[in-house]
Amino acid sequence: MADLGKLKKFDIDNSTVTLWVFKKSTRNGKVIFTGRWVETSNDLDESIKQNIKDAIRNILEIREYSLLAENNESSVLSIPCDETHAGAIMDACVPRPEKKVKNLKEMQNSDFYAVKLQFNDKDALYTIKSTDDSWKLKKLAGAYRAAFKDNALDLDKTPTFNISKAVDFFIFDDEVIAKAKNKTESILSYKEAHKEDFKSLQLDMDFSSLFTDMAALSAYVGDNKIQLRRASAIKQKGHYKDLAYIKNIRDNSIKMKLIIDFDANGKMIATDASCKYIFLALLNHRLYSVFSESYYDVQNTETI
Repeated sequence: MADLGKLKKFDIDNSTVTLWVFKKSTRNGKVIFTGRWVETSNDLDESIKQNIKDAIRNILEIREYSLLAENNESSVLSIPCDETHAGAIMDACVPRPEKKVKNLKEMQNSDFYAVKLQFNDKDALYTIKSTDDSWKLKKLAGAYRAAFKDNALDLDKTPTFNISKAVDFFIFDDEVIAKAKNKTESILSYKEAHKEDFKSLQLDMDFSSLFTDMAALSAYVGDNKIQLRRASAIKQKGHYKDLAYIKNIRDNSIKMKLIIDFDANGKMIATDASCKYIFLALLNHRLYSVFSESYYDVQNTETI
């Protein structure tokens, strides 16, 4: 997991700023990041550095990333780079002359931008942010800009691009440090990985043999990013492979108020109504509190 102290000690003031704009595509099922660097003024560099310092200063806690973990305004989630496509972004951020932005078209319709802070020859910090509508050509075509100068509005044809003060995620010390989890997963194509997980889960005999039919489960998950994430977590946790665990679901489903029916052979009958409860059971997210003597559904669990 990322070291918060090391992140906070990174020497931003004495680092060199390089701003990269990225367009993302898929080729033969592989995610491709195409990056170009653009010259920036000293004033912009100083503003960018201040924004990054503010963003890091506000981090009070780094938690381990899991598929269902959530963070708050003062915490971030950490996941190793080699479990994501972050390495491809870092590999692209080498400022060779042929990668320099030479015209406006090369910046328009970018999907995200990355600021690389380089301190000495080995230490680097990357901050990544998804682009807003100011980067989209179609959005710009529907209006023209007017600037307030000398107490009057005047036509302003200068192309502008918003640089947000917010950060979606950092890449530092071989870790992705996510501030905005959904945007981080979107940029790094985590949803596509979840889809592949669900496909392989359905082909896993240990999983498919639990059900009389999986049509309802497939429809329940569909293209929903939350359910895909939960399906990936089911695959990762692997409770479905534990025969004793599955027996406990059968024996305790009524007690645990899980609306799951079983056939004569003990297989789960997946229906529109029961899929939610099947996922709760396989994730181990229906828990009992000895304090309130009540049952609760939780978003994530940490073993003590």
